[in-house]
Amino acid sequence: SWFNCRGLGTCGTCAVEVVSGEVLPVKRSFREDMRLNFPPHHNSDKLRLCCQMTPVESSDIVLKKYSGMWGQNVAEEVAD
Repeated sequence: SWFNCRGLGTCGTCAVEVVSGEVLPVKRSFREDMRLNFPPHHNSDKLRLCCQMTPVESSDIVLKKYSGMWGQNVAEEVAD
């Protein structure tokens, strides 16, 4: 709980990629953009913050959590 922002979108520990399915809002919010463009994240358009998304009821959601405490190591795993 030391790093948990309690859903305010400020810590970035819930950063994931939406692999499939529908979430709202469709695009990242200003808060998500600000957090995901700040270290340790590296401005990956793939990432979203779980705490700032709501799944669409009829959609099966598949999420991918990348390595690193904040899920920030997107580039490392894409290269593999």
